[in-house]
Formats: sequence, structure tokens, C-alpha cells
Amino acid sequence: MAKKRGRLRKSQKSSLDSLFEFPLGIRFLVIFSLISSLLFLILAIKFPYLVYFGFNIEGSLARIILSVSMIMYLVLLFGLIFVKRWVFYLSIFWYVLSLVGSFCSLFFLDMSMFGLLSELVFIGLLVVFLINGLVLWYLVIRRDFFLSKKKYVHSIADKFFIFFLIFIFIVSSVFGIFVFMNVLGKLSYAVTDYGAKLLDFSYVDDGINFCQSAEDVDVCLLSFSVISRDNFPGTSLVRVCELIQMPFYRYVCFEGLDIR
Repeated sequence: MAKKRGRLRKSQKSSLDSLFEFPLGIRFLVIFSLISSLLFLILAIKFPYLVYFGFNIEGSLARIILSVSMIMYLVLLFGLIFVKRWVFYLSIFWYVLSLVGSFCSLFFLDMSMFGLLSELVFIGLLVVFLINGLVLWYLVIRRDFFLSKKKYVHSIADKFFIFFLIFIFIVSSVFGIFVFMNVLGKLSYAVTDYGAKLLDFSYVDDGINFCQSAEDVDVCLLSFSVISRDNFPGTSLVRVCELIQMPFYRYVCFEGLDIR
């Protein structure tokens, strides 16, 4: 029994030592799985909201889905590092599910509900869709890494995979920064414009009534909650935050209230 355990530890050690000998694409998937698990953990704790199969999900259900996703990426990470045969089939299942989910969100989600952030949300969903599709293609092409004894044979597919990942990252970053700066400018202007008008209100209901007829209701309500923190107690502004439809704006609104 002791010898068997010794052989197991030796095998695991050799798998870890050979990690840097893995094909370039596999090493990326190891890093990607680690980063994804950390990201889903942070989202589950701090911002339980996600777009899933074309639906906006928040609260407890979102936290459960994010936690399951985190666990899934940790399992994939373990399987990749120790080159488990089952990780190939599990990865195929997971990335097909992710690809279908991002496709549904990309083409069937009503982007107008995100207001000024709609372009950023679209770019984010498109990047997720492309990465899921590219990873799925790579897994199928490099299935020999998981299913045969030729573990460390490098292929042109690895270079192709990494090249297009870098290409997607650069192009999406350029467009994302451009759109973000444009959105930030519009948001700053809207907040300033609404803020100047909302300063005159002496009651919370007056501010709410004004925002209900504004061009961008959510931005107006968020602006009202920000500029009114010194004029009204946090408990009276909870109603303002509850009326905000956009989950990100609503989260920012509640985070800024001093209701402890």
C-alpha cells in the first residue's frame, strides 16, 4: 500500500514537473482555467449577476451558477495539469455549453436594456463566444494530448490557436477602450446634466418622479442617489436603487448607500 502511494506521488510530481513541457495551447488552457476560476469566485462574492443563455440572472441563483462555474474550472485545471483522460470529454461538454450559452445571449438578448452599456456588453459577449469556439476547436484538434501517449508533441495548431487568441484580445481591447471612453463621456455628461436639475428637489419622491420621465431613467436615478447622499438618509434612498432596472447600475447604487 505504501509503495502504491509512493508511485502515485511520484506520478503526480512528474506531471507537475512536465507542465512547462506541455504544448503551448495546453499551457494557455491551464492558465485560462485558473484565471476563470478566480474571476467567477470574485463575481460570486462581490457581484452576483450574469447573462446566461440570453437571460439576466442575479441574486442567489446567479451566485449558485457562478460558484458551479468556479468549481468546474478548478476541476478542469486539475484534469489538465495531471493529464486525465476524462478532462477531454468534460472540457468538450463545458465549452459546448458555454458556446451555446454565449450564442443565445449574443443573438437573443435585448441589448437596449443595458442603456449606455449595451455596446460594451455586446463586445464582451462576442469575445466570450469567439474564445469558446476557438477553445473548442483546439480541444478537438489536439485530442491526441488527452487520448494518446503522444503527450508533448507540438503542432502548428498551437501557434494558430495562440495567434488568434492574441488577435481577438488586441482587436477587442482596442474597440473596447474606444467604446468605453465614448460611454464614459456620455455617462459623465448625463450625470452632470441630471445632477444639476436634481439638486433643486427637497423630497425623494420629487426626484423619482422627475427621473421616471427622463430619457435614461436608470442613469437619472443613479445620479439622484449619488448627489442626494448628503441630503437624505440612506434608508430613504433604497427605494431609488430598487427602481433601477440595469443590474450594474443598481449594484453601484446600493453599494454607495450608508445603511449600516
